[in-house]
Order: sequence, then C-alpha cells, then structure tokens
Amino acid sequence: MNDPKKNNAERLGAVRINNGQLEAQLLRERDPNGATMVHAVRRTAYVHERLRSAGKLAPELFDAAEKFRMDFERSGARFTHSLLEKLGISAAREQDD
Repeated sequence: MNDPKKNNAERLGAVRINNGQLEAQLLRERDPNGATMVHAVRRTAYVHERLRSAGKLAPELFDAAEKFRMDFERSGARFTHSLLEKLGISAAREQDD
C-alpha cells in the first residue's frame, strides 16, 4: 500500500504560464483519496533566499526568516480554511442531480 505522506509527484515537463511570460513544471500527483491531480508549479525565490545565495545574510537570520515564512503561510492556510467553514463553503462540494 502506498504511503499517503510520501510525495509521488511525476514531472510531466515544462509549461508556459501567465500568457507565456513564465515557465512552470507540470506535475501529476495522487491525493490521499486516490484521485489524480495535474497542476503547474512555479517555485519562486523569497528575498531571504536571494540574500543568502548572495552571501549577504547570516545563517541565523536566514533560519529566523524561513521559520517566519513557514509560520506565516500556515496561519494563512488555517485562516482561509476556517473562513470557508464559517461561510459554509466546501472546497469539494457534491451536487445532487
């Protein structure tokens, strides 16, 4: 049986996004329920990553900035999810025929 926590993303190649201005990787993955998802992913560099790669940021400050970024993103996801629940909106709503 497949481990649902393991990321089994398959790279399908590069695609152009934003009216051809940017390039992203097309990935195919399976969600925990077994459904296949295909989506474009473009990884961007954050300011603290660019500063570290240029040698202008101490390792301690990079670690602090990375922790802040992760905490900030998690709090935004929790807020969005709780707001959708409060409004009674389901991300995957089944429709009766």
